Parts: sequence; structure tokens; C-alpha cells
Amino acid sequence: MAKLEIVVPKVHCIKRTDLFFKDEVFLVVIVTAGNRQDLTNDVSAPKIVFTGITPLLKLKKGEMKVFDLGEEWKADLGDAEAYSVLFGLYEHDGGDLYDAMQTEITQITEPEGFNFNDLIKEIWEKIKQNLEDGVSMGDFLSALVITARGVFKHIMKDDLIGSDIFSAHISDDDATFIRDFRDMRGGGSKYDMQFQVKLTEL
Repeated sequence: MAKLEIVVPKVHCIKRTDLFFKDEVFLVVIVTAGNRQDLTNDVSAPKIVFTGITPLLKLKKGEMKVFDLGEEWKADLGDAEAYSVLFGLYEHDGGDLYDAMQTEITQITEPEGFNFNDLIKEIWEKIKQNLEDGVSMGDFLSALVITARGVFKHIMKDDLIGSDIFSAHISDDDATFIRDFRDMRGGGSKYDMQFQVKLTEL
């Protein structure tokens, strides 16, 4: 069994939306995990094992900060052999949308109202129909990415600055990594961010 931890040690504001006020940014993360056999039989679809939305972080041009995620940004992967991580960095555009997104992100793993579990199963069945016999690990990792993207499309959107998604087998050399995402642009803002995934065996 493995546990995944997410750390964001650097968020750098290169250009802010407003000339006079600080940007308010936040991060959304979705972690999906599963096993390759899920594509070859009728067992359940992969699981969304973690969702998170950070508090708002205020930055002015040239300022660099750390997203303080505390101890909660950890996902128990159980007996899964692979995972995917999707993130979206947003600039808060005022109003009630941030509060609504907080509720919606929670509903992905604690369904109330819209059932994300049914959505995941629907996406998974479509993926299986398009695959031939003999599913490779590459096919499976791609399927995890498609599943997470399908969920992401149904989440309410604020001003998206940048997003990315990546997947790995837990025994791969790059299953634990630090990545720099540079020149992310959106809503008039421009940001660099460092994103780290730590993977530990239990």
C-alpha cells in the first residue's frame, strides 16, 4: 500500500490581473487511482481518492509564496498500482464562485446532489469500449488521465490560469517528483509554480 502527498513549495506571481490590488489565487487538485485489471473485467471503475481546494493566497507582482496545505493533502492509494494527479490554478474573480467550488470539490468524494461516481463509471465504460484486448500499462495510465479530465470538465470554473495532469505506476522512477510549471497564463495573470508529489510505501 502507498500514500501520496502533495506539496506546492513555490507560487510566483509574474503578472497580476489588477494594477492596484493583489491577485487572489487558489489551487484545485484531483487524485485518481486504480489497477490495470479494471479495464479488462467488470470490477468497479478507478477511484477518486483525493480532492482538494486551497485557501485563497494573495500575491502582488514579483511575490513568491508557498501554498500552505497542512497535513490534509495526502491520499491513501490502497492497493492501486497507478495514479493520476490533476491540478488547476485559478485566480479568484470575486462573488460566490469560490465558495461554490469548495462545496463541489467536496462532493466528488462525498457525494451529495450531483453523483460524480456515476459520471466516473460512465467515462470508464466508454474508455473500455474503445480498447482492444491486452491492455498495456500505457493504455491504463492514459485511461486514468481521461477519467480525471472528465470529472474536471464538470467542476465550476473561476478564472483558470493554468492546469496539467500526469500519471505514473507507483513503482516507476518518476512516481515521486518535483516539476516546475512556467509561464502559466489566464485571466490577465501570469504565474510560475512548483508542484511536488511524494510517494511513500506504508
